[in-house]
Amino acid sequence: VDGRAVAVSGTYGKKSIFFIDKTGKQIYSALARSPKTNFTNPAEPRPFAEGLAAYCDFISGKWGFYDKEGKLVIPAVYDKVGNFSEGLAAVLVAPANGTRSLWGFIDKTGKTVIEPQFTERPSDFFEDLAVIVKQNGKYCAIDKTGNPVGGEYSAMTPFYQGYAFVRIPGPAAVTVVDKNFTELKKLDRFAFSVQKDGYQQIRFFDGLAAVGNANPADEVQGRIIDPQGETIITQTGTNAQIGNFFDGLAYCRAMLEKEYYTGFINKSGEYVYIIKKSGL
Repeated sequence: VDGRAVAVSGTYGKKSIFFIDKTGKQIYSALARSPKTNFTNPAEPRPFAEGLAAYCDFISGKWGFYDKEGKLVIPAVYDKVGNFSEGLAAVLVAPANGTRSLWGFIDKTGKTVIEPQFTERPSDFFEDLAVIVKQNGKYCAIDKTGNPVGGEYSAMTPFYQGYAFVRIPGPAAVTVVDKNFTELKKLDRFAFSVQKDGYQQIRFFDGLAAVGNANPADEVQGRIIDPQGETIITQTGTNAQIGNFFDGLAYCRAMLEKEYYTGFINKSGEYVYIIKKSGL
């Protein structure tokens, strides 16, 4: 990840965990650790976000952040951390009195900007807002001071290009809202396709997102939408599988003329490369 990997050497009880570059050379020697107890295999490195990457100290088990020179910029004192986005990162803090750890936000100096108060991990900040889960289990947005903005929902995605997708208590339909939290349109038979650490997320690539057609979500993603929820490509009812777009192409398995085609489509839904096709 970003030109580096985590490596482990040694035998049981005498292992060393360190970073290597693509030639196998050890780098970031200040971040190397030799835990005295057994540990699970370390995860792959976290990506750099705004110049900093999350770091797990395998002696203490705590998390901090280091820069691209391998300097530990923010000490490893947190139970868990998110990635930096718009200058802030979510961190899970264990209180001194031993009660339940809570999530808050810090800036790139390690200063607490939003006090730890959330039991569920918040989303990253996008377009100056983050999604949090309240004590009553409802989702809402907060600004960079931690103040709630807009209404409460039974599910909510972070904003992207000025729009978010929410589920309003009552009917199962998903609703598109703008930055004023005005309800714009309802999307029937729509499923949030990704759930991450307590909040829902729709991932847009090339300005489009692959989502499920029905509720609850499953692995079948048969619809491509834009940030306003408009359906760009759909294969409803054919058990289609359409992946996210990268560089204008998406993997697709869908029915055409009573045959299933597998290959890559463009943003008009046309196959530009067919791997195989099979009859019903």
